[in-house]
Amino acid sequence: MSPQVLQAALGGNQAVIDCLVGLFGLVRVLEFKGSLPTSGEMDQIGGCFPLLTDGTAAAPTTAPTITAPTITAPSVALLPITCPPDEPLQAGLSERTVEVGDRVREYLLYVPLGHDPSEPAPVVFIAHGRGGTAEGSATTKNYGWNALADRDGWFLVYPQAVIPNITNPAMAALAQTGVNNWNIYGGILDSSYSDHDFFAAVREDLATLTCINPARNYFTGMSGGGYMSTDVACRLAVEFAAVAPVAGIIPPMGCPTLVPVPMTGFYGLLDETNPYEGEAGFRPSVDEAMSQWADRNGCGDYSETTIGMTTRLEWDCPSGGETVLYVAADAGHTWPGRQPTPESATEEVISQDISATEVIWEFFARHSRD
Repeated sequence: MSPQVLQAALGGNQAVIDCLVGLFGLVRVLEFKGSLPTSGEMDQIGGCFPLLTDGTAAAPTTAPTITAPTITAPSVALLPITCPPDEPLQAGLSERTVEVGDRVREYLLYVPLGHDPSEPAPVVFIAHGRGGTAEGSATTKNYGWNALADRDGWFLVYPQAVIPNITNPAMAALAQTGVNNWNIYGGILDSSYSDHDFFAAVREDLATLTCINPARNYFTGMSGGGYMSTDVACRLAVEFAAVAPVAGIIPPMGCPTLVPVPMTGFYGLLDETNPYEGEAGFRPSVDEAMSQWADRNGCGDYSETTIGMTTRLEWDCPSGGETVLYVAADAGHTWPGRQPTPESATEEVISQDISATEVIWEFFARHSRD
């Protein structure tokens, strides 16, 4: 048996996590946080022991003691801020690139109309789905972000994913080889790069351009972008003040801290792309994933309210990690409140009970890492 391997996985050792996922599937590995493996599974886990940095050590034979870290107040990593900037940015959408390791990564930046260049502005990251593009999210999806940004003077970042080179065979089906995808769980699809480093580079780039508020960075996204939103909440908890996954929610695993991260999620019960009930070998149900996030955020029980065909679940979270989920009974893999476009004529039913964009904006406005 190899409890050191399990301890390493629960602590975020990516090589060990990849090994365990290959043996048991991601959904079973996620269950190890709340229920220790069987003795037979522990024997199999021993095969991942060589991946530990000190893998030459003898494997212990006693059961592991797993102690959850204490929830602590966040400490915001301050960025250099130019307030006001030497040259104010031109309003509207523009293309930018940043160097991340040996890669050049791209993102679109939306500068709001009439923004005050001397006032530190919040920044919202909006991640496209698997196979999508930053341009699609910014210009054709009809999400309605730009009008809110113009109204309140916030910056919008539309990051562009790249095509990962699948280094984890267990993730091949999820990744759909050959399409843009977010490298979730800290690089589980392709171990050669991290999208988290990309997001840090974007924030640093913005800090050299204009006056941004480092305590008010937010992250949202659709489908694969929703998965990345929850991954950001796990691994970049201090850098982002709140997240809002839509049609893609994965539970926390291997998070480096237990800093509460306010989260509001949106899902359709009829989603066939990322089924609400989960996917064997990849992720548990949305109910289970949100339950794990509520636990991580120090929450208790939840209450329900109804808005048309949509159920709103809100957990009691005294530690400050407000946790909410909107579930549309009549909708599929869609963004609630989005107005249909000619390109979406064959899309699944879009719930109009709420506007996810407006709800997310109000949710973000309530939270800061100050």
